[in-house]
Amino acid sequence: MRRIVEISLWFVKGLLLAAAFAVLFVWAESYARGRNISLFRIASHPDEEDLIGLTVASRDGRVGIGVSHRKFTGQQLNLVKNYGAGWHWISERGAEWFVTFPSGHSFASVRWDVDEQAGISSRARFVSFPCWMLALLSGAWPLISLVRLGRRRSQKRRLGRAGCCLNCGYVVPAYCQCRLGC
Repeated sequence: MRRIVEISLWFVKGLLLAAAFAVLFVWAESYARGRNISLFRIASHPDEEDLIGLTVASRDGRVGIGVSHRKFTGQQLNLVKNYGAGWHWISERGAEWFVTFPSGHSFASVRWDVDEQAGISSRARFVSFPCWMLALLSGAWPLISLVRLGRRRSQKRRLGRAGCCLNCGYVVPAYCQCRLGC
């Protein structure tokens, strides 16, 4: 059971390290040109269209994620009719406004906002982080674990060359049968 937990933790650490490297790539790209990736679902009703979407965007060294729910009626139906019902995704240059929005709420470098527009029945929630913070948070645990693993292995090699017990570090005479409980 312990081995399964160790393997699972190393798998999670690998995913976090991959995410940290991906954020570093996004960080560099966000200064050159932002990117906006949206995944949304349109549900058709006789007199209205529901749009539920998830948007991830980057710009000016920040990454943002937004979740929105909009209802289109009347004249606004033309905005979504050409997509049709079902799931859709869009990837385009430039970024959504919520990545670098100055208004809203913030704590340190993290920004968030809730946008509600009564006229078109719209509700959206957004959060934005600096790329350096995401890279640091997602990469710290895996990198520290790799450093600690390397130090443990080098310590065991050093103890083995010195003729010491690999578990407790005491000098082992040639006739001693050292066990884990020494």
